[in-house]
Amino acid sequence: MRDLKAVIRTVPHFPKSGGQYRDITTHLAYPAAIAESVKRLAEPYRALRLHACWGIVARFCLFFSLVVLTLWRSFFPVRTDGNFLLEQ
Repeated sequence: MRDLKAVIRTVPHFPKSGGQYRDITTHLAYPAAIAESVKRLAEPYRALRLHACWGIVARFCLFFSLVVLTLWRSFFPVRTDGNFLLEQ
């Protein structure tokens, strides 16, 4: 899957006139697209010596948790108020 834009729906004039919203929920219907996205997102971090990663809870969290799994690292989701969802 080379053209990831082909599986991402564009909603014109949202949230206001002239705007464009990129809806990734259509992307989730294509396993090959998900795999390619995870591969591309993980690549820049492979050489880093990360021990764990954290990410803001949102739709992107779906992909980020897969990226962290690919890198075989721990993932800690964080709420937008800065509090961890998982305490250690």
